[in-house]
Amino acid sequence: MENKTKNILIVALTVLIIGFLLYQQIAIGKLSKAIKEISKSSNSANQDDNSKGNQFMEKAVKSTIENGTKDFTGTIVSKGENSLNIEGSVVDLSKISNLSKDELEQSDKLPKNKKQFIVNVNEKTEMPVGLGTLKIGDNVHVFSEESVYGSGAVVASKVWLLPDSKALSSNTGNYFDTVENIGGAIKEIGNNYYVIEVQWIDYPKDGSAGNVDLASAPKIVKTYKVLINDKTVFSKKGRNDLKVGDDVNVYSDKPVFSLAEFTATKIEESVQPPKE
Repeated sequence: MENKTKNILIVALTVLIIGFLLYQQIAIGKLSKAIKEISKSSNSANQDDNSKGNQFMEKAVKSTIENGTKDFTGTIVSKGENSLNIEGSVVDLSKISNLSKDELEQSDKLPKNKKQFIVNVNEKTEMPVGLGTLKIGDNVHVFSEESVYGSGAVVASKVWLLPDSKALSSNTGNYFDTVENIGGAIKEIGNNYYVIEVQWIDYPKDGSAGNVDLASAPKIVKTYKVLINDKTVFSKKGRNDLKVGDDVNVYSDKPVFSLAEFTATKIEESVQPPKE
């Protein structure tokens, strides 16, 4: 019975970290894409004035991050009856103005600072593990329906406990050898295939998932040719509705990380938590 319970826990933790990494793949790509679009607008609107172009981009990047950042990763430093005090890492908006246009374009290199958050939870907060199970020192990812750049307090819509990848790998082997899905942006569409670009977090071999900052962590960028056939299931958007630039989750019946090409069993439009 003890071994059965242990195996169930391992499977649950594996599912949790796979879900989180799938979210990370999409989130990283969206931020990078948003900043690239800002850069294009800046170049177009200010072709003859580099200083104005930089000011335009600085303001737009700051606004995008300040209004659009509704989640963060951090460590629990204390607990209340219905709240968590979490030290998180977010982009330091006060230092954006010191960056060049080239530096602003690198979303994973933006300056960060530590910030203390009071995270309130209620009956609507989705938590794979209960509040009572969380402990000081645990690494978590918090989602809210409001920007985290408001006050120092947020109401959590979701709180994900990030399992220790070192402990997980000792029981399940190499995580990347088990992943059977990807999340990324469509770069090309063919008659019977999609080309998908995915940004994986390059986790330290001896670290934990929770110690890795989503925005600044090194990335592994991979491109996959995803084949489709009459057995591929499309949900939400249908095959004819998908277009270049759409973010999708793609599922296979075998591990895909090390492959360049595989056949999809299911393709769905990606919807990121939390809802806007």
